[in-house]
Amino acid sequence: MDSFELMTSLRNITGKHEEKELPTPELLRNLNLSNMLVCQLLFPFFKDDLIHTLTLASQSGDYVYPKDVLLFENVYRKDANSTFRLATKIELPHVPLIGTEQYPSNQLKPFYVQMGSKLTFTPVLSSTDIKLEYRRRMPNLVFGLGTSAADKTYITLDNYAPTQDDILNEYYLALYKYVTGDLRLSSVTQITDYVASTKRAVCTTLDADQEYYYALLPILPEEFHNYLISGGLYYLALSGFYDKDSMSLMDSLLSYIKTIYAAHGMTYFEEGKKSNVKSSR
Repeated sequence: MDSFELMTSLRNITGKHEEKELPTPELLRNLNLSNMLVCQLLFPFFKDDLIHTLTLASQSGDYVYPKDVLLFENVYRKDANSTFRLATKIELPHVPLIGTEQYPSNQLKPFYVQMGSKLTFTPVLSSTDIKLEYRRRMPNLVFGLGTSAADKTYITLDNYAPTQDDILNEYYLALYKYVTGDLRLSSVTQITDYVASTKRAVCTTLDADQEYYYALLPILPEEFHNYLISGGLYYLALSGFYDKDSMSLMDSLLSYIKTIYAAHGMTYFEEGKKSNVKSSR
C-alpha cells in the first residue's frame, strides 16, 4: 500500500472523508508518526532493507557523503592492486595518533575519520575508488501534486517534499490521475535521484508534461502495512480526530506486534516505558 491508500483506509475507518473534517496535512502527519513508531517496533524484521552499498570511482581528498546516511556499516578503500580494503574508523580524539606506531596507516590498512558530513581517509584519496555500506535514513511518507518534465526524466514535487538530498533515492512513487472524477493509479515508478533544492525526483519511467498525484511506498514490508493503519488510528484518536480510546488502540497494536515476535521465535518485552527485543533461541 502506498501513502494515498493508507490515508484512504484511515478515512474510511474514521468516517472522516471531508477535508474540513480531517485535513490532508494532519492526516499525513499522523500517518508519519505511525510509520516511525511501527518501523521502530518492527525494525529487526526489515533492517537489512535499509542497508545500501555505494561504489564510487576516482575520489580525491575528503568525501562528502550522501544525506541519506544514518550509520556506516563498512567503509572500503581500493589499494594499488585494485583490491578493496576495509578501512578502520578512527574516533576524533585519536586522530593525532594516525601514522604513529599505534595507528600505522598504509594502503593495506587504511583509516577514515567521520567529521560532520565528510569522510577523511588515510592514506589520502587520490583518484581512488571507495565503497560504502551504510544504513539509510527513513524518509517521511509523502503525498502531493506534482508535474513531470517534458523530457520524461523527473517529476517536480510540491513544497512539502523532503528537504534532504537523496533521501528518496531508490524508493517507489505511485502516480495517480483523475479518471471520470476518481483518483486512480496510473503507474508506479522508482526514484533514482532526489534533489531537495529543486524538489525534483528523477524517475525510471514517466510520461511527459503530466500532472500527477504522487504517493510514496513505505520501505516497511507490505505484510506489515496493516499495522501502519493501526498506528495511524492511535495517533488520530490521540489528536482528537477519531472517537476511540487511544490507549486501547495502542494496546491492540502492541499485542499484534508481540504475536509477530513470537511467531519468529523472539520475545518482545517492556520495562516501564522502555521496549526491548531479545531472541529466545
